[in-house]
Amino acid sequence: MQQSVLNNNIVSLLSSDLAFAIWRNPLSTNVNVVCCNNSQVLRTTDFNQIDQNSGFVFAPFEVTSSTPICIFPQQSTCQPIGDFIKLDQGNNCNCATQTEYIATLKHLIGKLNNSVPKVVLSRCQWIENIDIEKTLVNFSELLNCSHNLFVYCVRIPNIGCWIGATPETLLTISNGQAETCALAGTMPFTNGKANWSEKEINEQKIVSDFICNTLLDNNIEFSQSPTCTTVAGKLAHLKTTFNFNAQQINGQLGKLLQQLHPTPAVCGLPTDAARNIIAEMETYNRSYYAGFVGLASNNSTQLYVNIRCMQLFANGALLYAGGGITAQSDPTNEWIETEMKMESIAHIISKKT
Repeated sequence: MQQSVLNNNIVSLLSSDLAFAIWRNPLSTNVNVVCCNNSQVLRTTDFNQIDQNSGFVFAPFEVTSSTPICIFPQQSTCQPIGDFIKLDQGNNCNCATQTEYIATLKHLIGKLNNSVPKVVLSRCQWIENIDIEKTLVNFSELLNCSHNLFVYCVRIPNIGCWIGATPETLLTISNGQAETCALAGTMPFTNGKANWSEKEINEQKIVSDFICNTLLDNNIEFSQSPTCTTVAGKLAHLKTTFNFNAQQINGQLGKLLQQLHPTPAVCGLPTDAARNIIAEMETYNRSYYAGFVGLASNNSTQLYVNIRCMQLFANGALLYAGGGITAQSDPTNEWIETEMKMESIAHIISKKT
């Protein structure tokens, strides 16, 4: 899709009351667009509906009646109309200051032990006085340059407008083969290398072990790659890949997704205990941050964890980032890590002059 046509499509789509999704899969040059009437988007709290309704999926961190799984119909079409950008108003969403976030981290680190070894604590940041149209132009440029990331823009009335560029695979299925991965641990990628400490190695191993055990619990035979360094923009992560024959989950896609999501990469371990700590200590509702997004069907699925994302409003943008906290975490370093993660998507925001 030509750049000028794409820019016009995005602005026109946001000018309408339609729901739409624009995305590009990693290592692909194809930009995909689906669009439908708001009433055609299925909103559900039942993961099994993913098996029964193939289409583009936008799912939250915690599935509730107010933050449901949203599924576009498979036969969505693109019909951009209008001449005025319609976005909700936003606010600072109780964003924690650096002092507040570090204080919460110190309290959390004191609670971690062998029974709860990891919790992912996140925060949000409000940026106001932004130029919406220029930001959307920058997003369309992001589609063309971030080749190893899943890049998307989703707008659903009453859900919001979200933009992201995520490196983290939740589950993909192609040519009968399925793949998921454990992606965790973060540091700047400088001089072509990353020097991993015991903290990042242990943090990533928690995620890898969780995925391994989840697959085993479902009697899925799989192969597991060695853990390696992968680079997304200016950041490096540790990654372990799991591959298996997709026939083992025929008709059970929603069930497996419900067991995998949220992984310890965005929640912690054990899941229920980590969720409770997150609800207690985070000052805001994650909504669709740390959920998952992408196309889902039993034959061809590309679903990614919704990190490195922001929610776009008429009067600003809300950025999201988190870090895996263990007993070895350093609060100041964890704050810096969230700053780096936010910058990986914040760079597309244009301020009004």
